[in-house]
Amino acid sequence: MGGSAKGLYPRGSVTGPPLALLDPIQPDQFLVIPKDIKTATTTYFIDLFTCQEHPSVPKPWLSTSSVLSIHHDVEADPFLWPHPMTLQEFCALLHKGNVRPAPGPDGWEKWQIKCLSDRALQLILDFINYEILESHFPAYVKPSTLSTIHKKDSKFRLTNYYGICCSSFLLNTPFAWLNSLLIPYLAHLHVIPERQVVTQLGVQAHDLLSFLGQIECWSKHTNTPLYALRYNQAKGFDHLKPKGFYDALHAYGLPHSIIAFDRSAQSDVPYSVKTASGLTGSFLISDGKVYVPADSLSLPVSMVEAMDDSIIFGCSLTYICKVCLLLEHFQAVYGWSTCWEKSELLALNVFDPPYFLDMPSLDPGNLISTVPVEHRVQVVTTHAEFL
Repeated sequence: MGGSAKGLYPRGSVTGPPLALLDPIQPDQFLVIPKDIKTATTTYFIDLFTCQEHPSVPKPWLSTSSVLSIHHDVEADPFLWPHPMTLQEFCALLHKGNVRPAPGPDGWEKWQIKCLSDRALQLILDFINYEILESHFPAYVKPSTLSTIHKKDSKFRLTNYYGICCSSFLLNTPFAWLNSLLIPYLAHLHVIPERQVVTQLGVQAHDLLSFLGQIECWSKHTNTPLYALRYNQAKGFDHLKPKGFYDALHAYGLPHSIIAFDRSAQSDVPYSVKTASGLTGSFLISDGKVYVPADSLSLPVSMVEAMDDSIIFGCSLTYICKVCLLLEHFQAVYGWSTCWEKSELLALNVFDPPYFLDMPSLDPGNLISTVPVEHRVQVVTTHAEFL
């Protein structure tokens, strides 16, 4: 929370990893021995980041007319990759973004790198350009650490924590360079729509909360029934199947060399998780939202998304259920799963709403089944909780 809204909320204390955890197997008991906490933490993240394999299913979102139009524009003005850095570009990149980001397992501090001489910087740049040109990341730059940051609710449940990844400087910098080139290119060709605020400068958290408040005020002022299904994702977007990213590159006609570049960084990455008693043992992870309506439709507000929460809007329960099922289909293909226990449905200006409603989903073991699986969510009638 930032900007003008910061003063409206009490300042919370920053806490580290919990000293005790609820046992995932026996939820009525606590784990307090460091070895048990590390084992439970490792098991939780291995299960969370393991993607279930599914048979090939149709992906209609890859062949809409809007996607094909972008593909045509990309062919006319192709994105060039690999693209090595010059020393001047490297220095400019070091002065962008967070001045003092948390270092990865290598211990390299960004502010220290910026203070090096040009001769020393050139040695680092030669290594980074090797990674870019050869699409190869050596094994010794891949180890990463995960820090757990509490979201809300009980601090003794790992499901209530974010996993924030810290990687080495020599792994992060080539991707920072790719992003610095790719994002302006995508914005120029309108691949990133104006309504997507994630990459737009000047947008803060309170802008999104203000927007949600305006939608609720509109519903009350016009006496229009409004349904808003809040999704809580069980897995962070940065640990979904890379196939989703690769499908987007293929669909838009972007260079296949980006896929080889990303695959080298994603394969056989050893992770360790920070706990109150130190790092866990390392474990390997290897390789691994928006519903696109028909182009003739125009929906001013269909969904908002931030972190691991999403909200789908609709003026009828039938529409909400339809979009819910489509979104479940989309995200299941790429390893995304919904935490239904933490999801809820907002019903404004709806006469006598029930306390609970069933939302349709897919059988995770059979994505091609036409029989939906129902999940019960709580219905609230006051306001939508978000973030």
